[in-house]
Amino acid sequence: MSKVPLLGPQYLIEALTHSQEYQLACQLLWLNWNEDPNTLYRHHVEPTDVRFARALQASQLVRGRLDLGNYRDVSQLLAHHGRWFSSNGRDELLAPFLG
Repeated sequence: MSKVPLLGPQYLIEALTHSQEYQLACQLLWLNWNEDPNTLYRHHVEPTDVRFARALQASQLVRGRLDLGNYRDVSQLLAHHGRWFSSNGRDELLAPFLG
């Protein structure tokens, strides 16, 4: 039997209450990021969104449409939806693959 990492207390609270942070992480995993051109301020994917999405996948709470631990999935995500990410969000997404 393989061990599945548990969510930390703060992430668990956010997941149970379906907080804004949880919803953003799920939107990233399901490739459903809001990119409405009519909004005055567009929320980019930030490092906190990427970390939460990775924690949700690691705990097997949300699978999503892509695997953030797979370089191919991550590179395709950036190729198709690079405009979603802040520069720090992009760096956080690529961090596990940089050696």
